[in-house]
Amino acid sequence: MFKLLNALALLLLSSQVMAGDHYVITHTLNTQKEAQEKAALDGGWVLNTNLYSDLKKDLFAVVRGPFSTQEMAKSELDSISEGGSHPGAYVKDAGNLLITKEMSGQVDPVIIAMLLGEVRIDIAHEQGSDHPCEPSTPYDGISLNYVSVGINAASNDMETEEITLDFGQSAKIQETGELQRQRRCLE
Repeated sequence: MFKLLNALALLLLSSQVMAGDHYVITHTLNTQKEAQEKAALDGGWVLNTNLYSDLKKDLFAVVRGPFSTQEMAKSELDSISEGGSHPGAYVKDAGNLLITKEMSGQVDPVIIAMLLGEVRIDIAHEQGSDHPCEPSTPYDGISLNYVSVGINAASNDMETEEITLDFGQSAKIQETGELQRQRRCLE
């Protein structure tokens, strides 16, 4: 019994000592696109909060990090808060990343988390056509988009711009659920 209690205590203590990833969170928004626009203009990157164990679910956070210690994250927070910028920003231990090494292969799982936040998957319902480069039955067209910044020519102000990544055509056939991939249409 004593060994069991010691093992349990060690497990509980080690989980407290082993911190997760620390982030500076500057904004938390309901949609990925809003978060991408905010990150493009204010700095940082977009994190889907569903990817960490200790973050409130179903939101998108504009973050800086991750940092291995709370002190490092606090130093970053102090740096970006100078001059009153980023009011309301705070440091948060996000807990455990739910993307494992087994899922991400040779890519660091936090890089996968960053890409999932920064690149948005948009779905457009299409009817299909007789064109050889398009499915003939109704399908969901899949596009990858991200938000960057540009300069408005008229006002010379910085503004966000949405960019669609050209990665060929991907579609999900509505009737069967089949995924189709076409890298380039040569018709």
